[in-house]
Amino acid sequence: MADSSVLFQNRRVEKFWVDVLNEREEYIEPLDGVVSGSVACSVDARIKRGGSLEIVSKKPINWWGRKRLRIWIEVNGYRWSLGVFIPSSPEQKHNGDKTSFTVEISDKLLILDDDKIPYALTIPKGTNLTSWVENYIRSTGETKIYIAPSQLVNKRPLVWDAATEMLTVINDILDYIGYFSLSVSPEGTFSAEPYMLPADRPVMWDFREGVNSVQALEYTFSQDLTGIPNRIVYTTDPQDQDKKPLVSSWENHDPDSPFSYEARGRWITEVKTDAEAADQAELDKMVKRRANRSLRPMAKIDLKSAALPVALNQVVRYTDKHYRMMMTIRKFEVSLKPGELMSITLRKANREY
Repeated sequence: MADSSVLFQNRRVEKFWVDVLNEREEYIEPLDGVVSGSVACSVDARIKRGGSLEIVSKKPINWWGRKRLRIWIEVNGYRWSLGVFIPSSPEQKHNGDKTSFTVEISDKLLILDDDKIPYALTIPKGTNLTSWVENYIRSTGETKIYIAPSQLVNKRPLVWDAATEMLTVINDILDYIGYFSLSVSPEGTFSAEPYMLPADRPVMWDFREGVNSVQALEYTFSQDLTGIPNRIVYTTDPQDQDKKPLVSSWENHDPDSPFSYEARGRWITEVKTDAEAADQAELDKMVKRRANRSLRPMAKIDLKSAALPVALNQVVRYTDKHYRMMMTIRKFEVSLKPGELMSITLRKANREY
């Protein structure tokens, strides 16, 4: 594979193609007739990776069902995967001897999102939760799995109602043990790892003005200042009905804060009723951490860039004449047309520049 420095050359030769795979994700053939499409990835999306393909063909498409698609991009000889996808049954438009197809594609999280539990589910207290998650995914027939192992167990039974999507169950479990939510890598592997603060993640990209810059000059900066809480209340939900819930609260009365009650003249309250804390001191620390984060408003930059092999949650350094910030990648979208810029959404990270 070519060195990644070729991505920052002035001259770029780009190409995209789609492979058809069987259910074991073994190569079958190229998908002919792809004329356009896009792939979008978002931290906040339930199915994190998806998109659509526009196909024109003289023959009917008969590969959906158990088939999967893998989308590739190559820039100046440097190749990377945009993901392994499950295709929908396509919409078809007929014009003489040619038929055009619009195929919606979703990553393999769709398998778990379509899988609703038929009865109420209880995971007994003391279960090794990473093993439980891996074993369940494996029970669907999937074999490409990496759930970072741990010895963490649940301190109380975990319960879900019938008809809950298994993706919800798994993400609830991962949140309980302090992991990132479940994702599928561009290579098609179900993945989950312990959450890592942005301050502890390596810096993967450097977005800046200059000779080697691959981003467009025009971008959008925005900051959400309206929803910042000035009161936070956390309570625990004890399983022992004879115990009273723990309660911790914080109020912003700082005369120098633009978000305080005095500055706004009203309460903006954030409430969490199921905080996991062993004692009052731990709950107070949780509230204090949340209060400190609330005083650092979220800032966002939407920009356009030449295609790069970025990934969600990566830390980047952003620099121009207006802003100097450490940020994380929250969303990106790639058009499957050579020469078109990709869209990237960055969010300010709580980390020193």
